[in-house]
Amino acid sequence: MFGIGRIVKERFPDRQIYHKSDGTVRYFAVTTEMQVGALLIACSIATWLTVSTVNLILSAREQQILEQRIASEQISERNAPRSVDDEFSYIVEGLNSLQEAVRQTRSQLTREQLELERITAENERLQRIASLSESDAQIVIEIFRLENERAALERRLENLGFTLLGAFISALVAFLIYVRTIGIMKKTEAD
Repeated sequence: MFGIGRIVKERFPDRQIYHKSDGTVRYFAVTTEMQVGALLIACSIATWLTVSTVNLILSAREQQILEQRIASEQISERNAPRSVDDEFSYIVEGLNSLQEAVRQTRSQLTREQLELERITAENERLQRIASLSESDAQIVIEIFRLENERAALERRLENLGFTLLGAFISALVAFLIYVRTIGIMKKTEAD
């Protein structure tokens, strides 16, 4: 351990950073421990970025393989002979899977948009607070807290709207199934 500590001290000796401003010179001491800590943080961030990028690439590839598999299954299903009931079931399954995909995508986009809006608002809030006096900052902090509560209530109302939209789509699909079933029954009676 003594050999490693000596090597680290040689590579990262204590340093001073000089800063001159308004005719005064100040210096900041940067110890070996601070330098090693900064190096560890930089290495951790680089490792995290690498792992995240590889994970993103692999998940995108898995998604592409899954989409290709689904597409080939759909093509093979389309080429197989079907009865009217099978065709109708196939259409309903397709509508249901499409509805679920749209719901998931909408939900993900909504979450990402809200997070982006939250981060942007937080950044603006911090910039405004940094330029205020302490009493003004307290007032602004309280205003932002109230705005965050209002935004949370708006998100809850928006989610309620999405729930109602989903219920409407489900009712529409049920109605289409009902109409299609009656049409098949009338066609069967006519034959």
